[in-house]
Amino acid sequence: MIDRIGDFLQHNLVVLLAVVLVPMKWVILRVCGDAEAQAVALLSIPEDICYVTLGLILGDVINPTGAFRKHFYGSSHISIDIFVTAMLNVVVAIVVHLCAERSTDHFRSWRAAGVARTRNPGSPGIQQMELPITATDESIQTIQIRHLALFSLLYGIQLVIAIWWLSWIAQVLSND
Repeated sequence: MIDRIGDFLQHNLVVLLAVVLVPMKWVILRVCGDAEAQAVALLSIPEDICYVTLGLILGDVINPTGAFRKHFYGSSHISIDIFVTAMLNVVVAIVVHLCAERSTDHFRSWRAAGVARTRNPGSPGIQQMELPITATDESIQTIQIRHLALFSLLYGIQLVIAIWWLSWIAQVLSND
């Protein structure tokens, strides 16, 4: 039994490291009690996975008998193939980052709409002087739902892209 668990962990070590190390940042921030940094850490998980994946690629490149050299063995341009793989990782990181920018904007707007809905209508703040907002305002609730839906969609796209790329890289590395 222990041998099987050890074999499973060894075979999936690359994915295990990314899945454990990236969320560990959030756990550390949770223990420290920094609520704003926790939200930022959760939002940055897909980007962090892309950077961990790039580190795995670059770590394998320095090995003269690395997994990528074995994977591209039949090619006449192994070095170029490895370079293209690293550049594809950069493209994946850019796509994930662009989605992250948009999803972060929607996350902030969702939170702002939630604050506007729960604000006490009896004491208007500076932002409410021109347009009073009540807690039952359906427009604010619609805006909040819209931003939450768009945030969820964009964050899901980021996770799918980052994990798909990590799984392909992990598959190449585990076939070593």
